[in-house]
Order: sequence, then structure tokens, then C-alpha cells
Amino acid sequence: MRMFLCLVMSLSAFGAPVSHDVTLKQRMIEADPGSYIVAGSSKIVTLLRFHAMTETAFLFEEITAPKERLFAEGSSTAALRKWIEGGAPGHTSRVLYTIDREHDKVVDCYSLTRNIHLSCDAFATLLPSLLRLRLIPVPLSERIRTGATVRPGKISGANLWTPPMIREGRRVDDPHYDVRAVVWPKDGSEFAGKKVTLYLDGEDLRFPFPYLVVVGSSPLRARLRAVDSGKGLLFPNLPLPRTPPFSALCTD
Repeated sequence: MRMFLCLVMSLSAFGAPVSHDVTLKQRMIEADPGSYIVAGSSKIVTLLRFHAMTETAFLFEEITAPKERLFAEGSSTAALRKWIEGGAPGHTSRVLYTIDREHDKVVDCYSLTRNIHLSCDAFATLLPSLLRLRLIPVPLSERIRTGATVRPGKISGANLWTPPMIREGRRVDDPHYDVRAVVWPKDGSEFAGKKVTLYLDGEDLRFPFPYLVVVGSSPLRARLRAVDSGKGLLFPNLPLPRTPPFSALCTD
């Protein structure tokens, strides 16, 4: 699920009012540490957690595991905390990333599973572009709908399609999304020249992660789809490596 991190962080800069162009980096700066999202298939999922921010970097933790193992203790934040504090039994990967705030790139990767530093090359393909791109609000007239289209000249919020929003295992009724889009630069990547649409929390601007990332026009082609989310997943005693930039977060 490394593409998961690349997509999320590439588009990472919010915080400005929802009526203006923003970036995911702006939103990340204002985000609450301990915010997390779970995405993946019906069998394998990845939890991406915002651990902390320093003057120079963002720190994230990513854990990939079979869905039944990750939610073995339940889907609440307390249950996930218990599972992680127990060593995240059954996980297949557990990695820490640091993202340089000035240059918008992954500068260090550390495997908590193997206790070694990893090459960042595999994590940085899409990230720099997404961090810098300006996300533009998608007008109601261009949003995906579930029923008949609106007549020309009419703007309506009726029949708007929205992805489910799940918080701690519970579906949110009538979720409000801030829908943003950007046309990917022609950089030779698989996304070059394509429209990328993000569905962000439209009420909690301190939640940094998109619930859905769609490349093209169909939600069936989603590159990221959240199956759970939450806040308060904090680990002040996380065993960080004693090397920069991780060392800046060590408390003893």
C-alpha cells in the first residue's frame, strides 16, 4: 500500500477556507496528531496515521495487515490502540515515514518490523507533485450524481453521489464532503494529464486525509477508498530510531 501514502501525501495541503484553492500540505499543518485512515481491499488493509509534525518534517506511521487482524480488537480508536500497543500482531508491514516540509519529499523510512532503515525511492514517486498541487473546489454542476442530471442553467445539491464516511466502524449519516480536483501535470507518470478528485471532510478541517481519491470520472476507478477513520490514535512512547529526523521527536 505504498501507493496509498504517495497519493495521500502528494495531495497533502489543506487548512484554508473551503471556498479557496488549497493544498494538502496546508491541511496537514493544521491537522490533529493521531488522525488516521484505513483503506484497502476486503482482505488486506493499510492504516495510515499522522504521528507528529516538527519544524522541518511530518511523521507518519503505516501498518498493513489482513483486515480481520487489524480489527481483531474492534474498530474503535481504543481497540486499534490496544492492537498496536500489543505489537500489531499479524501485520505484514509497519513503517515510519518522514516528509520534508520544505522540499515535499520523503527523506527517511524506517521499518518497525525489521528495525532497519529502508530506501525511500519506492515511496517518493508521486509524493512531491501532490504536496505542491493546488486543489480546486469541484462545482455542484460537475459533481457525480445518482439520478437524473440537472437541467442546463440549474445548480442543485440534489442527487449528489457521495462515498460512505466511516468513523470508528460507524457510518456517518449525510456526510459533508469538500470535493477538490486537480489536473495532474504532464510528467510522464500514469496520472499525467488526468483529472484527480479528492473527497475530503468538509466539516472537520483538522482531519487531513481524503476518504476517496478518484483518477478520471468514475468512482469505480478509485485509487484510494477509506473503510474506516478516526482521531486520537496517539503513541507518545513510539520506539523511534535515534537518527535525524526521527530523533527530533524522541522524548528521552
